[in-house]
Amino acid sequence: MGELRTVTNHYYIEEDGTTVTFVREVRVLLPDQASKEDFERELDKFKTTRSERELEWRREALREIQEYSKRTGRKMSLISSEIDMFISGDYGYLVFRAKISNFCLKEKYKYVFGDQFQGGTIVSGVTIRVTLPLKAKVIEVSPPPSNVRGNEIEWLGPQVFGEEEPYIEFVVPPKDLRDRIIDVENAIKIVKSKIRRGEISKGQINLDKLSEAEEHLERAVEYMEKGLIEKAMAEVNLAQKSYEESLEGYRHEIYYSLAVAIALMSLLMLFVRKRLKKVKRLQG
Repeated sequence: MGELRTVTNHYYIEEDGTTVTFVREVRVLLPDQASKEDFERELDKFKTTRSERELEWRREALREIQEYSKRTGRKMSLISSEIDMFISGDYGYLVFRAKISNFCLKEKYKYVFGDQFQGGTIVSGVTIRVTLPLKAKVIEVSPPPSNVRGNEIEWLGPQVFGEEEPYIEFVVPPKDLRDRIIDVENAIKIVKSKIRRGEISKGQINLDKLSEAEEHLERAVEYMEKGLIEKAMAEVNLAQKSYEESLEGYRHEIYYSLAVAIALMSLLMLFVRKRLKKVKRLQG
């Protein structure tokens, strides 16, 4: 049957890396009809007192946020809060939600979750779960988590936490870095594709510089995965530079061809103008 009552404290960290939506889900097993009827009576009471309960939850959330702000020296704010209660299948649910700004510490590209906590213990049936931003790269987690699934990290009770735990240090690579890596990668692919199709000869491209650009790009991705954003940005700059240098010979040929084409066009226009003048004289 599993636990009769479970509690999940879920922290959803938004893409900005600092705003968090906290969801506390209390789930109660309703194994028989009598227990379902009991929960339904509680649900009826909840519906009539919902506004009072939501106000009480808001006050509780505000007190907790004020304590967190005092502890960290970082002003946090309650954006919204709500409570819900319902039955789904064989379970009854009571769900508390609170959206909080400035919950995580931000230091340039690095973010910290957990510096507001004082430690403590969770018992069996209690779970703490943190969902990181989709592009986040984890640098450090403490204590070792029970489970990691993609960008979700969770601790299952019983579990003891020390000061400032659970703790997660992570980075969110800036969008301009991710976009530049993709742009340079695509540019290199286009050049290599044109070489394969014979549109550009190998002699027109500095292949050593092109390989150098790929190496810098690989290191940029490795640094980004490790959360070393400044090193990743330096490598992508070098990749861009090497890529542009690989095309210098090709560009010179293009510029030369363009100059020849312009010169030929000028001569052609001069010839046409002279012919027109001659035709006009003959007609006159």
